[in-house]
Amino acid sequence: MPKFIPPIEKKIPNLPERESYEPLDQMQILFANRLNERLQEIAVEREGRKEAELLAKRIQYILRPARMSSEEYNKLPLAH
Repeated sequence: MPKFIPPIEKKIPNLPERESYEPLDQMQILFANRLNERLQEIAVEREGRKEAELLAKRIQYILRPARMSSEEYNKLPLAH
């Protein structure tokens, strides 16, 4: 006769305690929104500045083509 085999119990590891849910107060939300808006404005300004610098370089090289080789000229991005 087979011997009685006890069932194997699966042990669940101890999980960390859940943190209590506390919604953010209005000032934190307002500050985060303003911060995100300002960061987006700064990113747009940087992009505009980069485009302006590239356009200025291209104009400068167009006005003085002897200072640049054709390979360098063709590597410059096109102005829109």
